[in-house]
Amino acid sequence: MPVQVYKNYDKSSQTTTFDVNVTGRTSDSVWDTAKWNDADPDSDYYAAWDAISRDLVADVVRLPTLGTALSISLKVNGPSTNNHWEVNAMAFTYNPRRLR
Repeated sequence: MPVQVYKNYDKSSQTTTFDVNVTGRTSDSVWDTAKWNDADPDSDYYAAWDAISRDLVADVVRLPTLGTALSISLKVNGPSTNNHWEVNAMAFTYNPRRLR
């Protein structure tokens, strides 16, 4: 997903861009089409509640340095498909400096 970076409260032009490559999540079932058979534990359609695995929760991606600015805004452009997508969080390191 391309990310556009805007600095110093100026949203009229981007200062830089970078790409975030994240592998999408997949599922075998679509809403209202899954087959369930909770009565037979040996059935191929048996469903049991389970905790989601740790590797499906979040991706950690190393992002580039954004440089210095009074403020930084990010605009994430998602894929242009009919699929749902979301970015839950982006975290960056912050080094406070005195303004001159």
